[in-house]
Amino acid sequence: MLEVQKLAPEVKPLPATRKNFVAPRSSGRSLVVVAGRHPDTRFMLRSLLELWNYDVAEATGPEESVRIAEADRPAAVLIDGYLPMADCLAEVERLKQSASMNGVPVVVLSGFTKEKVGPGLAKSGADGLMTKPLDFDALERLLRYFSNGGF
Repeated sequence: MLEVQKLAPEVKPLPATRKNFVAPRSSGRSLVVVAGRHPDTRFMLRSLLELWNYDVAEATGPEESVRIAEADRPAAVLIDGYLPMADCLAEVERLKQSASMNGVPVVVLSGFTKEKVGPGLAKSGADGLMTKPLDFDALERLLRYFSNGGF
């Protein structure tokens, strides 16, 4: 599993107007899937990523993430963790079992630390964990790393 701290040691608005809105792909821009149950969180992440010149697709669950990955391979999938965490990790596991997700990094964004969710996170197949509150500079470096084929 990717240790975000090893990549970034200091790690301790264009709204979608309809569900699952995917902006037309711009030449040379990487696609990032933002998955999660809370529309406000997806909106915040979408707005931030678009400011960083990423194309963004929103998904409310693993099936939508897989469908997006089959249509246009993303640079990464960011999953906003939710409670119960076991349900979130089960979704990550289903997502990682899809052949279209082979080699696509999946990072869980959670209020829980690695010590709290580490064993379940590793079992789910997640490639990384970023704890909340998010360090946006570290997130940007992480996505740049994935977009440049560093995974």
